[in-house]
Amino acid sequence: MDIIITVPKSERHRIAQERAWAKRISETTYKYWRVSRLPKKLRIGDRVYFSEDGRINYWQEYAGFDMFDKESFTCEATKKDWGLGTFLMLKHPVRKLRKSVPMKGFRGFRYTKRLS
Repeated sequence: MDIIITVPKSERHRIAQERAWAKRISETTYKYWRVSRLPKKLRIGDRVYFSEDGRINYWQEYAGFDMFDKESFTCEATKKDWGLGTFLMLKHPVRKLRKSVPMKGFRGFRYTKRLS
């Protein structure tokens, strides 16, 4: 089942850095998104939609998760140390929706039906 995540304003510049980095890499790349708990209904191949500025405009395919419980995770693209935790693995590239969908910001994630 697909989910929606809100992108905090403070993280938008890092997302731009990650996209630019992923475009330069020729092989399949992944973005890691830290979550407080793993969405139980999320399956490999499901979509993770992102809400920014009150709208959902894009998604990425869920490829699994990774647990960093012994050493911290440092982003290769932004060099930010994210510490320990559970991270969703999302395939690049980002996929745009045909039509953006209004969505107010929230914390955590929400399950949703497939958006087109």
